[in-house]
Amino acid sequence: VADGGFLLSFGAELWVCGWDRGGGVIVDKTSDWGETWTRVCVIGSKAGPTGFCSYYDEDGNSYPFVATVEGAWLIDTTLNLPFKYVDLTQVSGTYTGSKMLNWNGYLMVPSQGGLVRHYYATGTNVDVGFNKDDGLPSSYVGEITAMTAILDKLYVAVKGTYAGIFCLTANMGWHTVWLDTATGGTITHL
Repeated sequence: VADGGFLLSFGAELWVCGWDRGGGVIVDKTSDWGETWTRVCVIGSKAGPTGFCSYYDEDGNSYPFVATVEGAWLIDTTLNLPFKYVDLTQVSGTYTGSKMLNWNGYLMVPSQGGLVRHYYATGTNVDVGFNKDDGLPSSYVGEITAMTAILDKLYVAVKGTYAGIFCLTANMGWHTVWLDTATGGTITHL
């Protein structure tokens, strides 16, 4: 039984990834918009997918990427195999990889209490979490539950003592957009 899922338009294909509690994260694709489906791969994970987007390998070729609490996985479209591209096992939390996306040429992957910025050309991972630059007060820091990008701004929803929406600008400065006035809230979509 599949549970939870993400859709991705990749080239002329529609891709889907979901959670099969008996077998891990499943990745399927269709080139006829759902008439027939092909199983691409299964990713072993202790939880379901947390993000799905297209990004680049070290040579600049575009591939589907799946986020799980263990990391970000490049899906090789020729071999139909997953390869762990960004390892997050040491910083894994409930929302790790949540709504991972491609922003300004970087793969932005939420980690426990932070945010990893991966750059394909150098293969480097940089922590751009809430303690960087001006940072955020400790009661606002927590796990990223949702993300969206608009032009050169990255908006994140955070579940801390107070739920809030924060903006990361291209120059890597954090800014508060909105804060909940009560404690314990969660924002799951932006």
